Parts: sequence; structure tokens; C-alpha cells
Amino acid sequence: MALVGSDPTLTAYTGPRYPGGPDSLQAVLARQLRPASPTLVGQVFLHLELDKTGGVQKADLLTPPRATPAAALAYTKEVQALAK
Repeated sequence: MALVGSDPTLTAYTGPRYPGGPDSLQAVLARQLRPASPTLVGQVFLHLELDKTGGVQKADLLTPPRATPAAALAYTKEVQALAK
């Protein structure tokens, strides 16, 4: 990792990045959400692993605990399919 400034305790992230940066990744995800059912309202989160070129190597849906209101959305078949 590269050092940031003169403080040796701070390090910059030097791992893989999505091509085009976070804004490009957000645009890709927004395009994927448009085909979703208008009845799906809420947020779900994905854990993405990128390869050295910034391509998506693995994506997992981070599901909330089943007893929470967010789980009603995350555990639907449609959201599971969108996440894949």
C-alpha cells in the first residue's frame, strides 16, 4: 500500500477498482435497477469482489436479519435474481 502524506500510519487503498471509478459502478447498478418491478421499494446491498483489472469477480447479496423489515425485500425471489 502507498503511504499517504507524511503520516506513516495512514495508507491509501491500492486494490482493484471498478473501471471508470465509483460513478461508473453506480451508473451500471442504476441501469440494472430500472427493469425491476415498481413494487420493489427499499435498499439492498451487494458485496463485490473485483479482479486486478477492476472487473466484477464475485457478487453477493448482503441480507439483513430475517426479523427486520428490510428482510421482506431482500428475501424475495425477484431481488435475489436481480442481485445475481
